[in-house]
Amino acid sequence: MSKQYVFGEKESKVALKEIEKSINKAPTMMSPNEEIQYFEELMKLPWNTVLNSWESFNHILGHLSDSHTEAFFEVNSDNMPSFLKFAAWLDKAAEESKDHGKEMALKSFADHFRMNPSDYY
Repeated sequence: MSKQYVFGEKESKVALKEIEKSINKAPTMMSPNEEIQYFEELMKLPWNTVLNSWESFNHILGHLSDSHTEAFFEVNSDNMPSFLKFAAWLDKAAEESKDHGKEMALKSFADHFRMNPSDYY
């Protein structure tokens, strides 16, 4: 999962497909550190790749979101900055999107990853 990618258009599409293939093999509930590894790989990709490969990207985000729901209370002050960074990246992707449906979905995912467990206990 920790491959370094060279990001021309073709290479970034291949990278996204590799991330999708990897996440399909991942358990439904991952640790926050595993989720963060996927965040870091996704954030290396150019906007046009993730936005133009919406089906794959949305599938990956859905899997991460499901995992995050299950492992939510494992998020703590040490790893929360990574979740906030990913949420900010998703906000930027939403701004870059020219499609209202994608924009709303990305904002919803961003809000989901921005939630802080300490607000609930």
